[in-house]
Amino acid sequence: MEIIGEKINGTRKAVAAAIAERNAVAITDLAASQAAAGASWLDINAGTRPDQEPADLLWLVETVQAAVDTPLCLDSAILDPTDRELMATLKATELVLGLDRRGLNYTRAFRAGLFA
Repeated sequence: MEIIGEKINGTRKAVAAAIAERNAVAITDLAASQAAAGASWLDINAGTRPDQEPADLLWLVETVQAAVDTPLCLDSAILDPTDRELMATLKATELVLGLDRRGLNYTRAFRAGLFA
């Protein structure tokens, strides 16, 4: 069974304040406690105004990824899965961060000269 930690959600007052104040300690404590409790994934939801959410979501992702190795799922009303450019950017980010094994295997093979 996969467990998704749902505590990093900007609709919760304490989390909203931590996001607004860029209180990384509060966010990393939430991430670490959920990971230690056995969460397979951490749901990240900025829950802020649409014009502010992209910056807040990016800050949350960077903050949480610096604290734990638990995979993230992004929970946002502004993320459109049909936006090909956005999805390509997210996929490239996974590759750069080493989170896409298939992409990493391909990249290693390409660099090793296995593809012409």
